[in-house]
Amino acid sequence: YDAAYSAPVDPTTFANEILPTLNTPPGKEAASKALSGMKTQEALLQTKVASRNSADQERAVMELERLRSSIRNLEGFIADPLRGPTPDTQALDHIKRAFDDQIDDIRGKYSKGNLRDAKSNFAESVSRATGGAYGQALGFYEDGKRLEEAFDIGLNAMKQPTWQLARDMRKGNRGSPFSAGEVEAIAMGVARHIEDLIEANDQAALTKLMKGKALKNLSTALGDPKAAAKFEESIQRLGANREWGRRVSGGSDTAMRLAAVDDASRLEEDPITRALDRAANSSAPPSIFGAAWQAV
Repeated sequence: YDAAYSAPVDPTTFANEILPTLNTPPGKEAASKALSGMKTQEALLQTKVASRNSADQERAVMELERLRSSIRNLEGFIADPLRGPTPDTQALDHIKRAFDDQIDDIRGKYSKGNLRDAKSNFAESVSRATGGAYGQALGFYEDGKRLEEAFDIGLNAMKQPTWQLARDMRKGNRGSPFSAGEVEAIAMGVARHIEDLIEANDQAALTKLMKGKALKNLSTALGDPKAAAKFEESIQRLGANREWGRRVSGGSDTAMRLAAVDDASRLEEDPITRALDRAANSSAPPSIFGAAWQAV
């Protein structure tokens, strides 16, 4: 990031590619939040510099000077986007991270798919504007971030109609096949969603999920036979010791029960097992899970 932050921003690329994104409502909000976050970081660096006993004080002084220059740049841009200074790479990086925060905000007011597109296009434009320096630094961070985004896709996949799921899948992989790790993360998100439904005892949603073709639709929406096969294998593995695994991904009731008993013997506090037991033994109307336990 030191190399990226020292790289100049090409004004033409900024004007043609980056400025239009920053002039959108999400872009303006991201710039404002980036400035706020930079000022918070400035206060922390000031404290470190003032302590005078920090082993990395010299580094903190350098970072503080660079950050203050970025803050002035961004303040000038926000005050006058057309005639103000061009934000430097550090300011643009903070704006990109503010886009990440908007995507992670479950109460956010903007479409997650649109935000991911905007953030991806923004980061690519900043990389071009810095001659690739920002893209090289960002690559180390983005690999992990893509896994988080893939998990979020899985977490929300079962809540969407098929056409919307297919559309978001196409956007999510940015035109290239999902990696094996990303497919695994999608499966983990789906499994988490199923377990959340069980914890909430949301019988209507669970019945719809079990009887419908949502998981098959999701694997098809991945758009690649290898990715679909990887997803189905991951779901089967994740559900191997869960009662929902037989109903969602196929398998023997007896094997499922033995796996659940073995799992319970190794884990004293398993929230999913407790939720299933509560559903089976409660006085509530019979559920698909209560009936399943009784049948076994």
